[in-house]
Amino acid sequence: MRQSSLLVVNTFATYAGVVVQTVCGILLIRVLLQTLGEYDWGYHAYRAIPIPFCQHLFDRETLDKKIREIGINDLGRELSEPQSLNEWKWSQYSSLFRSESRMELVSYKLQKSTKHLSWILKFPKSFQGRNLAFDDISVSGFQFTMRKK
Repeated sequence: MRQSSLLVVNTFATYAGVVVQTVCGILLIRVLLQTLGEYDWGYHAYRAIPIPFCQHLFDRETLDKKIREIGINDLGRELSEPQSLNEWKWSQYSSLFRSESRMELVSYKLQKSTKHLSWILKFPKSFQGRNLAFDDISVSGFQFTMRKK
């Protein structure tokens, strides 16, 4: 017997789809997260500030001020403030999933974007000292499945 439920949330400016299923008595959790905070469009304001990696090139105060000046159309409505950002890197999510003792990581799939990595070469000082791995700046989202141990 298969039971499932779907929960879609938009929190911390990250789209998350969560499916919880029971298949043959095994609890499975599938999660899809998109728009992680460190990749090229991680500031979540690419229509208002169309600059890849702007969250690394400018300080947060400057970006937030600009958004307040010009506004942002996000989630189908005009906003005068940027959405909250979760600011988690892929490496932090990966560590969290691997450390979960009650659940086993069955599979995961990464969504990557390498289109704007040349910006890192153009402005290397903006990325130094941030403890960023390649996956932190290239993973735009991921899907994973876990099952209860």
